[in-house]
Amino acid sequence: MQQQQTDEEAAEQPQSMADVASALQKLSLDTSASGDDLLSAEATIASLTLLALTISQGRIIRGDCAAKLSSAIVDIVNNVLEGGSGEPLRLPSNADGFTTSVNELVGGELAILENGPYLERLISIARISLCLNKARTLSSKSISDPIASLSIERLGSALSIDSFSSTNYDELRPHRGCIESASVIRACLQGSTNVAANEKNVTPSSDDSCKYAKLTPQYHGPARESIAGACKTMELEMNCSEMNDSASLDDTVAMLAAKSVLESVLTLATGSSMRCGSKTDTAQALSAMCNLAEVAPSLETAVVTLQNSLESEAKMGCVFVADELAKKEAELKAKEEEKAKRTAARGTNNNPNASGGDGKDEFAGMSEAQKAKILKKRAEKEAKAAAKAKAKKAKAAGGAAALTSIFGA
Repeated sequence: MQQQQTDEEAAEQPQSMADVASALQKLSLDTSASGDDLLSAEATIASLTLLALTISQGRIIRGDCAAKLSSAIVDIVNNVLEGGSGEPLRLPSNADGFTTSVNELVGGELAILENGPYLERLISIARISLCLNKARTLSSKSISDPIASLSIERLGSALSIDSFSSTNYDELRPHRGCIESASVIRACLQGSTNVAANEKNVTPSSDDSCKYAKLTPQYHGPARESIAGACKTMELEMNCSEMNDSASLDDTVAMLAAKSVLESVLTLATGSSMRCGSKTDTAQALSAMCNLAEVAPSLETAVVTLQNSLESEAKMGCVFVADELAKKEAELKAKEEEKAKRTAARGTNNNPNASGGDGKDEFAGMSEAQKAKILKKRAEKEAKAAAKAKAKKAKAAGGAAALTSIFGA
């Protein structure tokens, strides 16, 4: 009787970290499968986490085993996050392979997971949610708008700061996202000497890069708001209790959110590439996507495209800024050297012990008090000139440091 109780208690104990690590090492996956057949390491963690949440609700699997299986999956996730598995865990993206792999990981009496309509949907929602989080970060006003400002600075006199004025957005087109984007761009361009101060000084250009740069707030703002709204929708969708087998699952809510983000991400990627003077192929047949499993990989690709476009744009802008700073520093150095030469020449001519061109002392006939007064004024004048030059140099160095801090140049 005592031995039976011991066995039952052992069965109720959650998996130890050593057991989980052993299960991860024994997991057999088809390594011949292409990368497209496996989830990314992040998507695997997200899918397992969402699966544990779904099972814990007690509607897919009922009874005590639901809590045990959910706890076992959580242990697996924690072990992977702590690096106990050695290598990043990547499970199959198809529901059948995912089910088999999870059963291998939990093992024993907990290998009861069955493939159902909910599982394919769960994997897709986990993948889409990861993409939404990345898209929200990339489209934020602290990333996308400052990078666009670098391109506007680079395009120079073909654009005007007036294009992003509060009159154009706060008054004439007061969409919240547009107002916010234009405000960030104005702040980044404040004090710019490259961008025209007003429309009168703009050099006309038919280049598409100038057009997309000028209209940046009009697509950055709406895209950012669309992504933020979809994130709230998907968060609620993930935390909803899964329906039972007798009810049909309708993905309209999730599909609308995912498609809106996909279109927003593609719009941002197109804008970024066009501001750089290149066009990225972002065409996607949204109408042909009928379920979440089709939207998820397309959204993953689109987010990677957006990230690459913004990185390329940021690098191009930072190179331009660095070149401009180098030119300014070279000009300032040349001016300082020329000024130093003139000062040295003037100092030689003003030397009281030196003779003028006619061999006469310029202080001849003056009292010592008069000589001292003249020399004191000259010394004060030279000190002021030196202080002014030092202040200019410090200001130039401060500008370079600020650009390095903001844009990582």
